[in-house]
Amino acid sequence: MSTFRDIRTYRFAESAQWEKGVLDRMDTVDGRLQPSPHYGPVTREISDPHGVCLLWFHGITLTWLTGDGWIEWIDDCEDRPCRIEAPQVVRDATRVIAGRRWLWVVSANRATISRFDAGTFDGAAPVSFTNGLVRDAAGDGHDGLWVLLGRATNADALVHVHADGRIDAPLALPATAAGSLGLAYLGNAHRVVLLIAATRTLAYLDDEKASLIGTVKLDDALPGFTAEHIAGDGRDRVAVIGSVAANGAKVAAGTWALFDAFGALLASVSSAAPVGPDRNTAFVDIVLRAASITVATAGGILVFEPVSFSGGQTPSGRYLTPVLYSPPTDVLRGWLRADLLATLPNGTAVTVTILHTADPRAVAQVGAITANQALTPGARIDAVVALPGVDADASIVYPLVAADSASATENPTKPQHYGFPLFGVGAPWIWLLFELHGAPDAALPELAELRVLYPNISLQRYVPAIFRGDATRQQQTIVDPGGTRPVGDPTGFFRKLLGVLETSTQDLDQIISTLGRRIHPRYAQGVWLDFVAQWMNLPWDDVLPEAVKRRIVTNAATLLGARGTRAGLVALLSALLPTARIRVLDANADMRLARLVGPRVQGATLPAILTGLPADATALSRRAILGAARLPCPGDPDPTGRFLGVLRIDIDATPAERQALQPILPTLIKAMIPAGLRIVIRWLPVPPVSPASAAGTDEMSVHLTGPGPGQLGRDAVLGSLILAGRHATRLSEAGILSGFRLH
Repeated sequence: MSTFRDIRTYRFAESAQWEKGVLDRMDTVDGRLQPSPHYGPVTREISDPHGVCLLWFHGITLTWLTGDGWIEWIDDCEDRPCRIEAPQVVRDATRVIAGRRWLWVVSANRATISRFDAGTFDGAAPVSFTNGLVRDAAGDGHDGLWVLLGRATNADALVHVHADGRIDAPLALPATAAGSLGLAYLGNAHRVVLLIAATRTLAYLDDEKASLIGTVKLDDALPGFTAEHIAGDGRDRVAVIGSVAANGAKVAAGTWALFDAFGALLASVSSAAPVGPDRNTAFVDIVLRAASITVATAGGILVFEPVSFSGGQTPSGRYLTPVLYSPPTDVLRGWLRADLLATLPNGTAVTVTILHTADPRAVAQVGAITANQALTPGARIDAVVALPGVDADASIVYPLVAADSASATENPTKPQHYGFPLFGVGAPWIWLLFELHGAPDAALPELAELRVLYPNISLQRYVPAIFRGDATRQQQTIVDPGGTRPVGDPTGFFRKLLGVLETSTQDLDQIISTLGRRIHPRYAQGVWLDFVAQWMNLPWDDVLPEAVKRRIVTNAATLLGARGTRAGLVALLSALLPTARIRVLDANADMRLARLVGPRVQGATLPAILTGLPADATALSRRAILGAARLPCPGDPDPTGRFLGVLRIDIDATPAERQALQPILPTLIKAMIPAGLRIVIRWLPVPPVSPASAAGTDEMSVHLTGPGPGQLGRDAVLGSLILAGRHATRLSEAGILSGFRLH
C-alpha cells in the first residue's frame, strides 16, 4: 500500500543544480536564478586630459596607462590617482594582462611578451616566439597565457604559455578562424573566443584541440556593429568594443556588447546613450571584473554597473530543467505537483510551461539538443519546444499585482511560495520551462527553489470510485493526451479541488511522518535535545554546547546502564571533554593505607594513602591545646574514615574548557556517582607543544605569547615559561640569554 512517505522530490536550490538545465539569458547568484541584468548609464567616470590607452586590474585595483606614458591607479584610501612613469615596453604595449604573480606585456614588436613581477615591477625573462607574430593574448586564470599567433606560411595558431614561461605545442586554428585579431579565454566553459574582424564574427573554440564549437555573426546580434577589440572576464563572459554604423555613417563611435559563453547577446551600450551626443567618443580598451564593465576612451575611463532595475527596459530570461523521470510501477506512477519559491516584485512575472513525452526516442533527441554546445541556449530551448513528440501544456503565469493596485503586497521582494499541479500529466518524462519577465524600474525577479513531487499519490484514493476512475471502473474514464479523467469529473474540477487541499495536507503529513526525528539523538535540535535528556534523566545542563549535548544523548544507553560505576563516569567525562586527558582515582578501590612493615607484616603496594593525625586530634605531650583538647572516647569514628569515600578526578584541560565546565561539572558528576561520595576535581593545564618539542628536539623554548601571564598552581607548566600574555611585559635591556628559540 502506498503512503505519503512514497513521495519523491526533484529539488533545485543550488547553483550547481540549476546549471544542470539550460539557462538562456539567466544567471545564478548565490544559488538563486534571475535574468541577466541590463546596464544603465555610466556609474563612475574618471577624467584624464591625456586619455587612456590600456586598462587592467591588479587584484581588485583598476590600473591604466595614460596617453602621456604614465601608469596610474586609485587606492581605496586615496582620492586622487597614484602614478609612476611607465617603462618604454609598457608605453609601446598593445595588451597588459595582470595575474597573481606576473604582469604580462604584449610588446610592440609582436615577437616577445615581457614579464614583470606584479608586486615590485621587476623585470623577468621575456617569452619569445620564433614561429609567428603575437596578435593578442589573454590570461588563463593560473598566471599563464593563451597567445594568438599569426603565421605567414602555416595556419594561425593558439599557444599556451605556463606561468614559469614554458610554451606548449601550438594548436592550429581552423580555416574559419583565419585572420583573427584578438582573443579572450573563458575558464569556466574551457573556451577560447576569437574576434574575426574581416567577417565581423566571434568564433568559439575548445581549449583542448582548438576545434571550432560555433560562431556568432555580430551583425545578427547587433545590426551595423563592427568590433575592434575583445576581452573576457576569465569565467563565462566576453565583451567586444567597436562602433555601430547606419547607411555608411557611424551613429555610435563607442559601443560595447556583452556575450555569454555560448554566444548569446546579454547587453550592449553605445556611447551616445550614456554620455550624450556631444561626447560620442570611441572606446579604446575594455576590461571585465565581476559584473562591472570598464572602458577606456580618449577622455578617460567610464564604468558601467548592472542595475537592480531595468531603466525602462524589461529584462527577461528562460530556464529549461533537465529531464525529470517518474518511473511507473504497478501501483505508483505519474506526477503530483511542483512547488516554486520565487521573488516576484510588483509588475514582474514567471511563466511555467510543462513539456512531457512518453516516447524514449524523443527523450534521446532532447538530450542531444541540450548537449549541443554549438547552439546558443535560446536556440536549444526553441528546438526542444518545437520537437515532434514533445507535447506542451498550457502555460501558467504567476504575476504579482501592479504597484498601484490596492491589493499590492506589503513586501513584494520577499520570496513567496507558488504551486502548480502536475497530476494531469500521464507521461513519465517531463521538462519545466520557466520564463522570468522583468518590469520597468523594478527589481529583478528570482527563482530561489523548485521542488517537483512524484508519483501521483493523492487524497483521491479516499473518494467514491466514480470520481476516482480506478482499475475496477476503467470503462468510466475519458482518455486524452494529458492522462485519464473519470466520467464523474469530466472537467477535472474535483481533482483540482483535491489538489488545493493536498498542497497543505501533504505538507502536514510529511511533517507528521518526520516527528520522530525531533527526539532522535542524532537529529534532534535545540530545545528538543533538552527535552529528550530530561525525559531520560541524563546528567544535563541547558548551558552545555549543542555538540556536547548531542554526545551525551547519543551515549545515553552507556550512561544509564553504567550509572554509579567508574565506566559510566568515564563515559560522561569523555562526552564532556573528548580531547582532554582524564584520570579518575577512587581511594576506596585503587589505594590502601600505608603502614610500616616488619618480618611478618606485609606493607601496602603503591600508590598508597599516607595517614597522619587529623586536624582535631589530641595527644598528650604531642598535640594538645589547653581548653580545647579532648581525649578520645569510646564510640568515636575511625580516624582513617576521612580517607574513604573520596573520588579524585584530574583533568588536563585548556583554559577555555575549564572556564566553560568548572561551574557545572560537580553537579553533572554527582548525577553519575553513588550518593555519599566526595569528589575532588583538579584542573591541570595542558602542556604547550612548541615547534622544538614537536620536532623531537630538547631545545629550551621561551614562549613570548600565550594564555599568560602564568599563575603558579593553576596554569604554570614545568619546562615552559610564559613571559607575556594579554598583560604583556617588556624584556629588560639585557635581553635573554643566547640559545633560546623564540616562538
